Amino acid sequence: MKKDYYQKKLEVATEEEAVITKKSNQLSLGRLFSFLLFILFLILWIISSKMIYGIFGFLVIIIFVVLIIYHNKVLDQKKYFYYLIDTLKEYLDRFDNRWQDFSSTGANLNEESFLEDLDIIGESSLYKYINICKSKNANKKLKERLSIPEPYDLDLRQKVMVEMADKVDFSLNFQVALKTYDEKSPNLNLIGLLESNNSYSFSSRYYWLMIIQTFISAIILFLSILKIFKWDYFIALYVNQFLLSFLYSYNFKHVIYDLDLTLPALSILGPLYKVIEKSEFVNEQLKEYQNQINRASLGLKRISKLISLDSIRKNFVGQLLNGILPLNLFIVYRYQRLIKEEADNFIKSIEAIEDLEVYASLAIIGQVKEVVTLPKLSQEITLNFKNIKHPLLKEDDCVANSFDLVSHINIITGSNMSGKTSFLRIIGINLILMYAGAYVNAKSFVAPYLKIFTSMRIKDDLSKGISTFYAELLRIKEAIDYSEKGQPMIVFIDEIFKGTNANDRITGAISMIKRLNLPNVILFITTHDLEICQVVGINIENYHFSEHYEEDKIKFDYQLKEGICTTTNAKYLMQLTGIIRGDD
Repeated sequence: MKKDYYQKKLEVATEEEAVITKKSNQLSLGRLFSFLLFILFLILWIISSKMIYGIFGFLVIIIFVVLIIYHNKVLDQKKYFYYLIDTLKEYLDRFDNRWQDFSSTGANLNEESFLEDLDIIGESSLYKYINICKSKNANKKLKERLSIPEPYDLDLRQKVMVEMADKVDFSLNFQVALKTYDEKSPNLNLIGLLESNNSYSFSSRYYWLMIIQTFISAIILFLSILKIFKWDYFIALYVNQFLLSFLYSYNFKHVIYDLDLTLPALSILGPLYKVIEKSEFVNEQLKEYQNQINRASLGLKRISKLISLDSIRKNFVGQLLNGILPLNLFIVYRYQRLIKEEADNFIKSIEAIEDLEVYASLAIIGQVKEVVTLPKLSQEITLNFKNIKHPLLKEDDCVANSFDLVSHINIITGSNMSGKTSFLRIIGINLILMYAGAYVNAKSFVAPYLKIFTSMRIKDDLSKGISTFYAELLRIKEAIDYSEKGQPMIVFIDEIFKGTNANDRITGAISMIKRLNLPNVILFITTHDLEICQVVGINIENYHFSEHYEEDKIKFDYQLKEGICTTTNAKYLMQLTGIIRGDD
């Protein structure tokens, strides 16, 4: 059982975190003790003037520094286990309904009507269930994969998915690194910064001015030390160049501002790079992502050196050095040269990380569901699946259904709460997963590419004067218009035309069925109106869900059955809620 696998990992990680926490506490006490001991030896040395206390104090301060360095490494390990435990708990939450407490809903990304109808976005959505993305662009890419279901490169995507779903340890470490990065990351468009910084040009006159200025300063200083020149010459030159350094800083203030943003943001990519570099990939696309990271990693080492140099610029000693060496100008030069040479590698590496965030999100279904398969793309207008389930429901509680397309017009009847609408969503959400290149929650699944249209969760729009019924008409009109293009499509309509009277509803439904009775269209309709289940001259396949009663309690089996439903439960439910009294 996959749940047991993650539970065991959580137990091991929790035990290891406890060991690391204990070690961290011991090191904290060690640091405090060594510092107090240093203070003691310092006081004794000052009072007694005995060298032995000074030597002991020096040795203790060395121990103190070593403890700080080692403790920082232990704190990094502690943070790793903190985020690992958090990630493992999120995996376990997906086996229950606790995943609904996740924060990312994707509601602000809603553009297509089917996204909310099929639970792709929203409070209880596929987006919330699988999303592990931290970067803004990765969230956008994941949304596009789920909302613009174009199955191009489906074979390539599925090959990536096989390896990503199999590499659970990589996924866990990658998510830990993402959370570490997200904690430190400033809220900025790093790719945009790199692209804009790449347009900077460092004039050659500044370069030669920097060289000449440094050379002259060194010569004058050397001659002053040898007493060939008076120190007055050096002091005058120093003051002049010190003032010039502020002029350089002003001229390049926009560059200095950007490098203060860009360098730290790039430097914290290190842990993410390391996780990807250490992995062993077989898939060519994943190897290409890794190669992009490897190339950028070399630039990251240059970034680290430049950050160390820039830290000197920011302190008092660094400012004083500007009178001899134009440090501000030199750092601007090094930064612009580095960006010119490495920006493209950094941009590609960031895009690779974003793509991996998307694939890691889509791999979640394959990593937590027991029954999964990679769907097959058919060239025919068909739809076949076995033991399909809703990926957002607890797998053990969810009833599986199978289906083989017989007719392009499929009408589902049944009593309330029996599973009609859920069945439409199950098909739709698994189609979306298929087109995104992910595993689906089924034993087998075969479908062509189908443009998806839905009319399920209809809302009115008072600002535009659109009622719920008219909004439904617009949705169905959109599907009818698209059907005339002859492109493969699938339409899900729940409780057709429920906003009008029975006569108009039946007349409208029959007319719509006739309009969508085309070889390129697969239509699913749920209804309580049995009159539309048999339209003369149209091959309609009828299915139903039903209920039964045990000791006056209503029970549902949620199994799809052939034929028209012959039972109802509306009166029972109204009695249950007290709307109808027993003597009515």
